[in-house]
Amino acid sequence: MNLKVNKVLDNLFSPFKNEIKRQLASRFNLNQIITLKQFDNLKFHCSSAVEYFRTAEYGNEQKFLEIFSFFLTEEDIVWDIGASIGINSVLSAFHCKYVVSFEPDPKIFKRLNENLELNGLSAKAKTYQAALGASKGKISLFTSGLNGNSPTIRNDSSHQNHIEVEQLTVDSVIEQGIPSPTILKLDVEGAEYSVLKGGSKLFLSEKKPRILFIEIHPQYLIQLGHNSDQVLQILKDFGYTIIANHSRSGENHLIAIDKNQY
Repeated sequence: MNLKVNKVLDNLFSPFKNEIKRQLASRFNLNQIITLKQFDNLKFHCSSAVEYFRTAEYGNEQKFLEIFSFFLTEEDIVWDIGASIGINSVLSAFHCKYVVSFEPDPKIFKRLNENLELNGLSAKAKTYQAALGASKGKISLFTSGLNGNSPTIRNDSSHQNHIEVEQLTVDSVIEQGIPSPTILKLDVEGAEYSVLKGGSKLFLSEKKPRILFIEIHPQYLIQLGHNSDQVLQILKDFGYTIIANHSRSGENHLIAIDKNQY
């Protein structure tokens, strides 16, 4: 086959490459390593269509990830709350001083640690198999593990299982002697307000994070008894200023900075 024909075929099938790979991973449970060339050639395990979407396709959040990485410095300590398989955690551990990651689902938590180890970054990370919220205790988590939508504490019938997991608070983790974050990323499927509430001591202190990256899920918040306005208000009460608020597919990506540090 000559080069001209190859080029035509490549252009023809290019829009379908990701979908083909996703379907192959789903149907045949192909285990592969995905290399993110645009993000320092970091590597991630992939064995399903969902994992392929979360890695090779960045969960449709490539631009947000680019902005997140732009703010990282060598001296930062990043907290990744709702770490999933670890895209933000691995990137943070690669660029920053240290990362503390929270992921309550046991199978996803295992993959998070595998991805940190795959990139030789385990020593720069502390991982918790736990949810964060407004109080400590045991809670129900609705989940489909690695192969479904993100786990949630909402009563979500789309998930196959619900399991009991540990819930901590931001402040209770700080009390354990864990370094406080200079950057905090929060993606918790509707529990945003509760997590922020559980960190009141930190967020009202001089050691508060200089910047917050928060994914707000308005409908999920309502199901858990809160709303987006409450999230915006508590950020204001903590002394943060919103510098970006981007809406996408019913979700809002917020970037908030400590007004006393900028």
